[in-house]
Amino acid sequence: MKERVRTYLKSLPQMSRGEWANRELNDDTDLIERGIIESINAINLVIFLENEFDIQVNSGDLIGGNFKSINHIVAFIEKKKGVHP
Repeated sequence: MKERVRTYLKSLPQMSRGEWANRELNDDTDLIERGIIESINAINLVIFLENEFDIQVNSGDLIGGNFKSINHIVAFIEKKKGVHP
């Protein structure tokens, strides 16, 4: 699951330029603070998660730390799918 999320995030345009061009994206990188997840990317991430993992993301899910890092995203997916790590 982590690698599927990481692969998606690395496909975002800003990941191929600037500070991220030659850096590894680790599981705890703060995606919001680093500007990776913002506006249109957040919408596209939600669409990706819904399609890729067959979950429904509600507006209430968009607040808090659900999308802060790869670890947070995976925990969110597992919670939505009823998976207990």
